[in-house]
Amino acid sequence: MDQFSKNVMDVLQLYEFSMAIGRSFDYKENCNSLLRLIMARKDLNSCWIYTQREGECKITYSIPEKHQLEVMNSDKCIVKELHDRGDNFSSPITDDIQKIAPFQLNGGAVAVFNLKDEGLLFLYGSKRDAFLQMEINQLSPIIEKFRVSLEASDVFRKREILLHNLEKQNKELSDYAHVVSHDLKSPIRNIETLLTWVRQDYENLIDEKGIETFSLISDNLERMDSLIDGILKYSTIDKENTGNQTVDLSDLLAKTISSIKVPAHVSIEVETELPTIQGNLFTLHQLFQNLIENSIKYSDKPFCQIRVGARKVEEGNEFYVKDNGMGIEAKYFDKIFQVFQSLDGNQKSSGIGLSVVKKIVDSYGGKVWLESEKGLGTTFFFTLPVN
Repeated sequence: MDQFSKNVMDVLQLYEFSMAIGRSFDYKENCNSLLRLIMARKDLNSCWIYTQREGECKITYSIPEKHQLEVMNSDKCIVKELHDRGDNFSSPITDDIQKIAPFQLNGGAVAVFNLKDEGLLFLYGSKRDAFLQMEINQLSPIIEKFRVSLEASDVFRKREILLHNLEKQNKELSDYAHVVSHDLKSPIRNIETLLTWVRQDYENLIDEKGIETFSLISDNLERMDSLIDGILKYSTIDKENTGNQTVDLSDLLAKTISSIKVPAHVSIEVETELPTIQGNLFTLHQLFQNLIENSIKYSDKPFCQIRVGARKVEEGNEFYVKDNGMGIEAKYFDKIFQVFQSLDGNQKSSGIGLSVVKKIVDSYGGKVWLESEKGLGTTFFFTLPVN
């Protein structure tokens, strides 16, 4: 083969190596993709990667694969010394190299590539006295690209661990809130029952001040009960928001309105046809119910008008619930979606209704926001994807 043909083959080989990098975020698959190819093309016998973490030198990958990989103290390990050199080089098989090899090496040479924070890569060939400097130079940019892909694999691994732990903690927190809420319901019912008995048994002995105190206790028990219901709803959204089905929102809204206790001074008008989407019946019902009940709760006019409608947008469907109630100041727009926030100090408000709305919309990948003017009313908007 003449020199020109050899140069062409070298370039094609380097291109092949380059294309094998980063095909997977999985550390082992990422290593397999490139290093098995290099071993085949360069007629090598084995390879391994040493990493240094928290004072330890550890083999994190090897071909042939070793199921029990050695771990050594970095202070007693030549790996640290080789890593501190900071360059890529070739070395014959010395006693020091043999000590850090995961298997017996019979003569030959290793090429050592510095992977910076990812450790050292050793390529071993038994038929070589040394790796040519030209080979080291050709492979160096490929190995550098490979090093970056290993960093990406490490970031991906840590991200997956964090997400797994976060999901686990969220589930534990949700389960805990659910259990505690149920446990709190029983003593509240018992207190309410005892309160009723005392009022009945001592009706003739309780003066006006006492009646007022009993009413105050009863109101606080009612608020506590409402708060616990809110926590239960909030903690079960993720559990309930499964099993999607085709939902006719016009039909769902009609049933939702009929299930709400609407005062005589409140009028609810559906201004447009609502679409049919894929979603969860329970959470979609809860979404519209909470918004409509919020408008009813904060109506301060002799005649309260609530209007509901929808329109097509690029993200899917945009919905609105509009009222002519007391309105909200702009500085509170973000605050009202936080858990336990009740802006006017309403003792009967749990401060959870709108946070449930946001959690439901977020779970669908939508957005929720509002427009409002103090004294004139509020319009809540939210988007839901078609699927």
